[in-house]
This record gives sequence, structure tokens and C-alpha cells, in this order.
Amino acid sequence: MAPDPSKHDVGGPIDETGGIAFSSGVRRRPLTEGGPISAAHAANSEATLAFRGQGKPSIRDWGYPGFLSQDEYCVYEQFREEVRRRGKAFQSAVFSFEKANESECYALCRWLRARKFIFSDVIQMVEEAVSRRAAASGHDFFPDPHHALGVEACIYHSQYPQFYYGYAKGGFPLFISKAGSLNAAGLACVTTIEGILNFHWYDMMHDYVQQLRQQAKLNPAFKRYETVVIMDLNQLTSSQLTKRTLDIVKVQSEIDSLCFPETLHRLVIVNAPSFFAMTWKVIRNWVDERTANKVTILGTNRAKWVKKLRELVDEENLPENYGGKAESTESFVEKKTVSQYEEIAAAEKCGHNASGNTLTPAHLDGENITGHRVHLFSVRSNASHSVGLTSGESMRMSIFTKSLAGCTLNLLGPGKKKILSQGKRVRHFGEGADEENPTRVDLDVILRGPGRFKIKLESLSGPFSTDNFLFVGKVFTAGEKRRSHVTSKEIKTVTETGVGAPPLSCEDDSSEENILGDASSLCEQLCFSEGISKDSTVPESSFSGRPDNVSSPLKDHDPTEYNHPAAENLPPPVPRAQDQVDTEQRQKNIAKLAIKDATPVPVAVAVEPEQPPNIFMCGVLSAPSIREVFSRLWCASHSTKQ
Repeated sequence: MAPDPSKHDVGGPIDETGGIAFSSGVRRRPLTEGGPISAAHAANSEATLAFRGQGKPSIRDWGYPGFLSQDEYCVYEQFREEVRRRGKAFQSAVFSFEKANESECYALCRWLRARKFIFSDVIQMVEEAVSRRAAASGHDFFPDPHHALGVEACIYHSQYPQFYYGYAKGGFPLFISKAGSLNAAGLACVTTIEGILNFHWYDMMHDYVQQLRQQAKLNPAFKRYETVVIMDLNQLTSSQLTKRTLDIVKVQSEIDSLCFPETLHRLVIVNAPSFFAMTWKVIRNWVDERTANKVTILGTNRAKWVKKLRELVDEENLPENYGGKAESTESFVEKKTVSQYEEIAAAEKCGHNASGNTLTPAHLDGENITGHRVHLFSVRSNASHSVGLTSGESMRMSIFTKSLAGCTLNLLGPGKKKILSQGKRVRHFGEGADEENPTRVDLDVILRGPGRFKIKLESLSGPFSTDNFLFVGKVFTAGEKRRSHVTSKEIKTVTETGVGAPPLSCEDDSSEENILGDASSLCEQLCFSEGISKDSTVPESSFSGRPDNVSSPLKDHDPTEYNHPAAENLPPPVPRAQDQVDTEQRQKNIAKLAIKDATPVPVAVAVEPEQPPNIFMCGVLSAPSIREVFSRLWCASHSTKQ
């Protein structure tokens, strides 16, 4: 069992008959007298409120139940009575973690510590919190994180990685924030400051409460509802500290300090660049001593910060990329991404999407999502990025932006073959104000592997400005069930299918080696669609041992057509009527699948919507009713396939 953070070596128990006995001999009535506000706050007689040790409590224990002086306890009781007298909104603000069964005395002491037990300041703080919570409480603090943001939460986290990861010593939830990877430009493409604010309400009132409730259930002795935070500043540069980046951090910290006081147990900042560490040395002198003692800033010396993290988190619960033995954060995030996409798809399939907007293009029956590929384009004149898909993988693509001028998007397959007959314009529909929801365009084109594809954007705003576009490609794989026939619509997707090796770069793919690799992969794909393995053997009867009533390609047709070794010594063949019919039929079947020119045309291209950006899904397009990827490319006659 994890250590009990509420147990201390000092502090006496409550006298259940006569209240709390202070060193001065003064007695106070027990907390349970008069009845609690709710059942969640009933078990307060167990708490130790009075400090009976010698001298003063340590800085980290000051203000907690069991470490209150006589004067502090008097303020505590005064605050407790005031909370009982106030209305529901006031009480809900104070007991924000009521659903996680936070004890009344611990909840009250959180607010009192935040204002150093000055009663008037505490009341003013709670009243400000009530006002700040009002709008969010009307939405139940946004229980759906995806609609709080206006985009899938996993896409948001790709630009700002942060998540809860198990528990630290003492049962405190462990929160990992990779602030050094915060991409403000990418976030601006998918959501707004208001969306980030809404998501933070979800994070604290739903996700964090769930972490606390789970720990309290596993360990009833868990009382201090606080968090251990690992903040990773790897890759942070001074250029990233833009106004928008600081606004994002500010809006989150303001909510935490006002509405969720005293919820930080320890903050360990790792991989801090030198400029950040030097700044903290100056700021530390301005910060309250209790707060400063909770913060530890370490540089890029891995051995040093791993040692510190292991003091706070057991190795079994610490990610391996932070010096522990648990699953790496990269693997954890990949699984969480897939899980979130599956939850969204399941909810929309059941009709639980209240807004009526499709967050992610619905995947087809028998397909499984395996993750996504995300890339931020910062386009001055043009930019490109390549993605690779293996056999059986397909990709659906979305572009997010707030660029008013927009760009022209082109998709290139193997050999630089165009997938779109003409470039697709992608732009923001609005005036470009900060509070406007970005535009999202779901491309009505499906890429299918194996193959290597290039996404190329050409700016329409001129050479002296840079516009940002976030590309998100959701990757799917075929399920266990696979059809053996396709519809006429699905046959057309042959023009979207590419072949080749996984991408090494986004340069020219038309080299001889790549072309040969494309041809080899095409054969592999055709065999896979027909259920033929590479070790399959062709029966001898397929050629020379066939019955007399079945025509054999080598026996009945021109040997030169098959590069027969004896072709040079054979006389010109005498054409037969049946030969002519077979040849014509074969040519017709092949012609149905032939690509007439070097520029394939996809099934459909996303159409720009006409509606204004009054909803976050402005620009979303309906996916075609294709049920599955095509399973056979050769639709010719039986003899032709052989």
C-alpha cells in the first residue's frame, strides 16, 4: 500500500466528547457537531486538526489538518460556518472535488492556506471563483473533451503533449507536461484560447477528479488531493515564448490558482535550458517560500533529474524515458490516441454526437484505426511532406487552418503521379479574428498502401508572409473480414492507390530503383487481393496439362506474345475465330482498368463549404459511402488472370 500522506508524527487526535484540546487548555466543539453539508464531508472526526508538537510545523505541513494553531483553527471554524450559511454555488466552488469524496477539513484548509488564513481574503477568493466558474458550470464543465476543444483531444495533444500517467509515491496523481513541445502555431490551427480554457475545465473537473476518485477508492487513507507534475522543457527555445504561448499558460494557471488552490504537491522541471534556469533564480526570490519549495528545476543532466524523479515516483510507475520501468510516454500516447478515436467513432455511430458535427471521418466497416500522422506546414511559398503506408493501410486526411488567403493542395503518389486532377484550395472562412474557430477541411480522398505519398502546399498569400496549416492523416487497417468483390465506385479508387517502399524522404520518387520497387509492390498487392501468397505454386495443368476443351495460352496463342524461347523458329500463327474473340475480350477487360494518361483522377475532391464559420466544423465534408477498400484490381476474364 502506498504511504499515507495524511499520517504524521505529530498532532493529536480529536477528543470525540469534548472537541479539540489545545496546549492552552481551550476546547472546541467537534467538527461533526451540527451536521455536515453532505455525506461526502461526514467523516471529519478522524482528521487531526490541532498541532501538539514542539515549536512550529514544517513549511510543507503548515496549514494542513493536524497542524493548525489555535488562531488558525478559529479561522477554520469561522470559514466552515460561513460555507454552511452560503448558497449552493459558493459551496460547490469550495468543495470542487466533492465527486472525488474529498474530506471537508482538507477542502477547507486548501482555501485557507491559499490566503494564509486571512478570513476576508479567503471569502473574496471564493466569491471570485464562483464568478469564474459560472459560465463553465452551465455546461457541466464540458464533459466531452473533444467538443470542448472543437477538435479531437488527441490532435490537440499532438501540439501540446500533457497527460496523467499513473500515481507517484503517496498516491498523488502523476501529471506529465511536455511544455517544451508546445506548438502555439499548431494549436492556433485547430482551436482557440476559449477552446483551451473549456478543455482545462474538463481536465480539472472530470479527468483529474477521476484520478482522485480512483486513488481514494484504492487507498482510503489518501487525503491530500494534490498532484506531482513533471514538466519537460526539452526542445524549448526562447523563440517559442510568444504572446500566444504565454496566453495559453496564463489562462490555465489562472484557473488553477483561483478555483483549485493548493493542488500542487511537487513540480519537477527537467531539461530546462540555461536561460530558463537563470530566470528562475531571480524569480524565486519573489515567490512565496512554500510555493518555491515545491518547485525543483533541473537542466539536461539526465542522471541528476532521474535521481530526483525516483525520489517522488516508484520506478515501476515512472515511464522508461524518464528513468523508470513503466511504459514509455510515446507508447502510452499512441495507445491513448487510438482509444480516443475509437471512443469518438463509437459515440457517433450510436448517435451520441449532440452537435451533429463529425469530428473524424467515419471509418468503414471492418476497418481499425491504428493512429495518426500530424505535420505542421509553415508555408511561405511552398512546402511539402511525405507519408508512407504499408500494405493494408489506408489514410484519411484533414487540413486545419486560419489562413485567409489559403493555399493550393496537391497530392502526389509514387513516381510523382498526381492524385488530384487539379489543386485543391484550402483556406479559412472568416475574418481571421482570434476568437473565430479555425476551418477544417476533410479531404474526400483516401490514400491506400503500400506506397509513398507527398502532400504539397503552395501559398496563395505571397512570398512575404507565412501561413500555417496542420495536416492530420488518420491511419486505418483492414479488419479480419475482407470482401472478395467491389463496387464500380470502389474500382475508381485505383487512381488513388500507390505502391512502393516506406518513405525515406520527400524527394523525387521516379528513380529506376523506386519504379521497380513500385512494380514489385503492385504484384504483391494484386496477389494479396486474390488471396495468393508468395509461396503459392501454379498447377501444371494451368499450362500444359489442361483438358482438350480448355484453351491453353501457350498452346493456342501466338508464342511470341509470351516470349516463348522457340518463337523465332515457329511459322506465323494461323488466327482462329475463337482466338480473335478471346483476344478482343481480354483487351476490353484490361481497358476497363487501364489508366489512360499519367495523371490519375480521384473519386472526388473536397468541396469548399459556403456556410460561415459559426461552428468549429466549418469546412467538414461528407465522406462517400464506400464500404471497404477494393479487394481486386484484376477484373478481367479467368484466362486473362492466369
